[in-house]
Formats: sequence, structure tokens, C-alpha cells
Amino acid sequence: MAYRTVIEALRTQRAATLAQLAALPSDGWEIVCEGGSRPRVRDVAGHLLAVDTAAVTGRLLPVMRAGSLVELAGWDDDAVARYAEQPPEELRVELARVGDRLAHLAGRVPRAAAQIPVSTVLGRQPLGVLLARRVMNEWVRTDDIARATGAARRPAPGVPAVLTLGVLRALPALTLPHMEVSAGVVRLVVGIADGPEAPVDPDDRAAPRVTWSLDFARRQYGRRVSAPPDATVRLHATHLALVAAGRRHCDTDVAVDGDHELAATVLAELARAATRAHSPNAVDGRFLY
Repeated sequence: MAYRTVIEALRTQRAATLAQLAALPSDGWEIVCEGGSRPRVRDVAGHLLAVDTAAVTGRLLPVMRAGSLVELAGWDDDAVARYAEQPPEELRVELARVGDRLAHLAGRVPRAAAQIPVSTVLGRQPLGVLLARRVMNEWVRTDDIARATGAARRPAPGVPAVLTLGVLRALPALTLPHMEVSAGVVRLVVGIADGPEAPVDPDDRAAPRVTWSLDFARRQYGRRVSAPPDATVRLHATHLALVAAGRRHCDTDVAVDGDHELAATVLAELARAATRAHSPNAVDGRFLY
């Protein structure tokens, strides 16, 4: 995926977030959201502002280099508490300003530098993947708000493809090392359309999708796995992001063909990755792209 595509998703997702927040009545900022650690809408906004502020000031990289996801929990508590005291309009203005600054700074990074992997809790990842995770973080939390307020949950244009990048590239560090599976092939077919959030129709060959596979016997992972799947898991990118963030999903969000037990194991481990310790040797030691 082109680095510029990720930067554009930063901008479009932030614009969608601002529009969502602007549509709320004043008391809507006090609504409690389920699923995340930030209870109220204003706390979610404060978290997003804390993430971007730490990113543009350089304070986020040491956090991303922490030894486990558990260590990341609560890193921004003080900032969130401080931002949550601000009026909603001030928070929206700051979210717009800092979001623009982050996208601007990211856009100034030379292409070659953006491709250099950096050691993080997600494994060694280039800047584009780290920014994709930033998009995922924001989309999941705005989905929390949408569920709590009854708003529409349609993803912004271009965002689903970036969500997919952020999840799939992090699997070797966060998920695969913890799967006690020694055989079988699971194929993930992820819909990246901007429209309805439904599993990919296997008969619709024109539907935009990303396909990655996990071969547990050969310890191979990615697009180049050629072995026929024992289980095929079909879902939309937004549902993939929700599962990876530890959010619950409905059975209608995911379609499985073949070995349902094997597919359920993969989905369960993916969901547990949201609070799991990072395995620094996962990519080199167990699975090959």
C-alpha cells in the first residue's frame, strides 16, 4: 500500500471524527461508550488528542517501544483527564489542528525513510504501518461513540483498506506466536469497500478485498501462501479492526467456510491480542512472510 494512501486516510478519518462530534448535542459528550477504557465521549476525544499530541512532539515513540501492550495501558491518563475538562468546541478545534499537523509532518517524511522498520510493541514496522494503527485506533473509538449514540457507522472513504494493513501487518508480533496450532491453513478474505460492512460475497469477484493466509504447518504467513485453505474467514475490514481491538462482534459480521473450529481459534487469539504481551522474536522466529 502506498504511504500516501495511509496519510490520506489520516485526514479523512479525522474529518469523519470531527463531523461525528459536531453532530452531538452538548449532553452527548457525557454519554458512556461501551468497549473501551475511556468511558465518556469527551474522554474518547481526549484520548485521540493525547495520541496525536504525543505523536507530533515525539513522545509517542518511546511508548510504542514499550515491552508489552499491557504497559501501554494508562500512558495517557493525565492528558485525557486534562483534556476532558475542556469545552467540546475547544476539543474539536484542537483535534482538527493537531490532526492536520500530524498529517503534515507525516507527509514531509521522505519515502525511503518511511519504509525503514522501527522496533515497537507491534514488532518491527515501518512508519506507514504505525500510522495505519493510528487510523485503526481512531476508527475503533469513533465506532464506540457511534454505538453509544446510535449514529451511522459507515467508514470514511479509503479507511477500510488502511485498517486492514494495520491489523494484518501486526499479527506476527501480537497473535501468531500465541496460537497453539501446528497444522492447517486459514485464509482471511477481508472486504475493503467503503460501503456496507458485510462479509465478502465469494461470488462477487469484483468486490475489493485483501486476502492473506496462515499456514501453520509450514509457519508461513501472508499473501504468498499457496496451500489450499482448511478454513476461509470472510469479513469486512471494519469488523477485522473491531475484533483486533478486543471488541465483540456478531456472528453475522463473520462468515466461515470449512473448519469452523480452526477459524474460531484464529479469531479468538486475534481478539486477545489487544491486551497481550509483545513477543519480540515472533516474526523471525516462528512465521515467515
